[in-house]
Amino acid sequence: MNKEERVCRSAGANEDFTEEDDMTTGNLGPLMEPHPPESSSDNEEETVSLRRGKNSPQDVQLTFCVMRRSCGLQDSTLQEGVRTRLRIVESSGQEIPELFKDLSARLVSVHIERDCFSITFKTVEEIWKFSTYLALGHVARCLENFLFDQTFWLNEALVDDVEISVTINQEHLATVYLGLLLQEGTFFAKALCPITNPDDDDLCIKKNDLVMVKNVGQDSFWEGMLLSSGRHDLVPVSAMQPLPYPFYQWFLKTYPGSAGSPSPGKCLFDHAIGKGTCVAVVDNSSKGTDELNFNKGEQLEIVGLLLSGLEWFVGRCVSSGKTGFVRTIHVKPESFKPLDTHLVFLTEEEKALLTMLDPSSEQCYDTLLNNLSKTDINTVYRLDKLVKFEFPDLKNKSQLEEMSLDGFTESSMLERCETVPTEHSPEQTDSKSQCSNKDITCLTFSSEDTFKEMDELEEDPKFFVDLNTWDTEDSDVFEPILTFLNEDHYVSHYQSLYDISFSFLNSTFYGFSEEGELVWYLENAREWAKKSRMNWALSRICFLLGRLCAKKVKFSQARVYFEESLGVPGCGFADTFLLTALYINLAAIYLKQNMKEKLEVILEKANTLFLCLPQHLFSSFNEFEVLQLVLRKAIMTSDMHLEARTCFLVMTLFLKLGKTEGALPFVERLQFLSLSISAQTTVSPVDLNWMLSTLYYDKYLPHMSLGTLRLASDQRRSLHATLQKVDRFIQNAIRLNAQWTGDNSPLPAQITIYLKQALAIASQRGDIQAQRDLCLSLVNVYQHYRVFDGAVEYAERAIETGRQINEEEAFKASLLLAWLLICKEQVEKASDILASLLKSLDETDSSTQRGVV
Repeated sequence: MNKEERVCRSAGANEDFTEEDDMTTGNLGPLMEPHPPESSSDNEEETVSLRRGKNSPQDVQLTFCVMRRSCGLQDSTLQEGVRTRLRIVESSGQEIPELFKDLSARLVSVHIERDCFSITFKTVEEIWKFSTYLALGHVARCLENFLFDQTFWLNEALVDDVEISVTINQEHLATVYLGLLLQEGTFFAKALCPITNPDDDDLCIKKNDLVMVKNVGQDSFWEGMLLSSGRHDLVPVSAMQPLPYPFYQWFLKTYPGSAGSPSPGKCLFDHAIGKGTCVAVVDNSSKGTDELNFNKGEQLEIVGLLLSGLEWFVGRCVSSGKTGFVRTIHVKPESFKPLDTHLVFLTEEEKALLTMLDPSSEQCYDTLLNNLSKTDINTVYRLDKLVKFEFPDLKNKSQLEEMSLDGFTESSMLERCETVPTEHSPEQTDSKSQCSNKDITCLTFSSEDTFKEMDELEEDPKFFVDLNTWDTEDSDVFEPILTFLNEDHYVSHYQSLYDISFSFLNSTFYGFSEEGELVWYLENAREWAKKSRMNWALSRICFLLGRLCAKKVKFSQARVYFEESLGVPGCGFADTFLLTALYINLAAIYLKQNMKEKLEVILEKANTLFLCLPQHLFSSFNEFEVLQLVLRKAIMTSDMHLEARTCFLVMTLFLKLGKTEGALPFVERLQFLSLSISAQTTVSPVDLNWMLSTLYYDKYLPHMSLGTLRLASDQRRSLHATLQKVDRFIQNAIRLNAQWTGDNSPLPAQITIYLKQALAIASQRGDIQAQRDLCLSLVNVYQHYRVFDGAVEYAERAIETGRQINEEEAFKASLLLAWLLICKEQVEKASDILASLLKSLDETDSSTQRGVV
């Protein structure tokens, strides 16, 4: 291990993940670097290192610094302000320990003058989560939300230029990680070199093989179990490298299973993933009906994607037009190019699929906006509010720009993320859009989303299962269902046959009281399909029977049906959804039943269909069994692109099933991989911070939810998406400040960031009503913190937009402006506005409005 002190710098990235951000350009590497044994002295040093890991101090120092992005230097004034904030919070309660509890660390002490926190970890899981949060920028952003005064967030120039950078001794963190691995006793490692046992020829460990090792108290040897075979023996400590990412330790321990050895073949492709064309370098006469025949020199088109880490890809012969499996080592690239930099490991369709993981509904935010922009008499025009505020009187932008230590007064330091409840105001009692918190946080991901561009207006055909009337000897009874299922290609009506929700039970068939009746019906239809030589219908019926058996955990029966379906002649790549479902379901059953020989025949092809054909349609949670094997292979080969695509599929599967708890580690890992793979580019292929904010909210981790919310990009640039952020911020702030409830609860200043984004979007769209409401919302926040220049600016904009709606809206905004001028002690201007408003009321009989003026 490098003896020089290496540090991991992590600061929050801005919304666009630009190259200048520490989050994308900092150390996103593993906690431990691999280092092959070269000499006896190196081995001895490693043994000493392992012993040190076991006995070293567990405390880690996390240092923070307030930086200016524009110059890359520390802002000493704001740094001192943050220290003052820390002194106050440290003496007043448990807020700092609660913050680090969210960050999966245990606070030992706070060293204010040294600008650092001393933290520790008790388990590998804790250090795994913390190191992930650190690399993703969550730690830095959480500290910003926690340490910066509320008035800081009202200064747009400061918000854009200032960040908190956090630094940690990466080598010491790795030592603590190793110590925790040894403390837990059993962990996973990768072989740095081949290991043979002269007494046992079967126990041959190849380089990069995965081994579960156990600390048996010896300095030079561990007990090892090879994951590919399950064989046990002692292995040299110097030949084992503990897996560097704690995520790997968690995954292999949580989802135990076998792992094969790396493929001996060498791929001729320089890029890990891509699409285009290639040229055959050998003649191939396929042994399987699903493999493609071709001659050396023939041009092959890649169907979907080619992953160099997989043994097969799906190819189409340009000369014959036939499609089938092709071994990756049998071709060389011709017109082969990687995916665009904004995609890297996803297709356009898959990236669009991520935007459908929208955790809230469209209609919720009219109510939110009405609440934020209310200007009724009871909440705005109250004389007691002139003397009740204790916030610093920051009256103009120049003062804010030159904010000094005085801006961090004790009263303002004690201000936390304050919120306003989302109750209905009197002005919106007839609003039609209401939603509950449960609705807001519910992840929705239906199978229909994958095929949303298909014709949804046309109803699927339905077939009546009447056990009392149909005659099994009458072919006319089964002709409709056989004709429907006998298309020689995929059609949209088949979607319900393959989806994970078994929707065909309701959408395709009806008239049966239990699934057993449907099984009997399909078994008879299967016989007629054989007699009629309707191969596609036979294949799909066998697939449905297999699904119904697997649903009842009758895996042996399901296997027979799936094998029959796959063996039907003439059926293949014309319906890739069917073919993929058959391969993957069979592979999952072979895994469950430990049928190694059969598994070897189809596993790599199943992986190809899984990972190389976009828009995969899941049909069973058992498919996760196959994905586990792929992920182990990616870990073994250090293939980050393969790992990223696998994590994407696992995440999608878990979210479709509503298993948000299970999805979270894979979402975090995918975000990490996205940043790591695209570290040298200006755009990250995926931004999952909004999704992470939702998942952390569901786990009741408000600090984490707020931190990831601030990292979320504006790729989903819409008014709805921006108001979602406002609502999420308010909901999390309520959790952090349970005592602030009721009509007079102040709003957190941070929401101005998203309100301004929403205002810009509404202006571009020409949405006058939204512009007016957003301006009034901004007025309310600025007014609360007595930043009256900002409040006046947006009140004037509210008047302009109000005039375009009606005179009453302009009147309300003008009255609000006059009130703000009174608060600014600009009495003459306020009097002029009030006089003109009073004059405009001469021809009306509105006593309420006249009374307010």
